Amino acid sequence: MWSEPIYVQAEDGREIAVILLDTQGLFNDESPTNHNQLLFGLSALISSVFIYNVQTRMTQKDWDVLNLLMNFNNFTVNHEPE
Repeated sequence: MWSEPIYVQAEDGREIAVILLDTQGLFNDESPTNHNQLLFGLSALISSVFIYNVQTRMTQKDWDVLNLLMNFNNFTVNHEPE
C-alpha cells in the first residue's frame, strides 16, 4: 500500500482520497488459499472500486477465482455477527 493517499477532486467538487493497494501475486501457485482469501477480502472491504487484473486473457481459472472471491466478499459483507 502506498504510504499516503492521493487526493483528487470528484466531479461534484468533493475532495476524495485514493489509496492504492497492490495485491500482486494473488492466487499464485505459491500462496496458500486462506492467505489469498484474506488479502482479497480486506482489500475489497476497504475499496469502493476494485480492479482485478490478470496477466493475459481471462481463463476459466481466473473466472473461477473471481467468482470465489466475490462470494467470499458477499458473505463477509452480508454476515451479521452473532
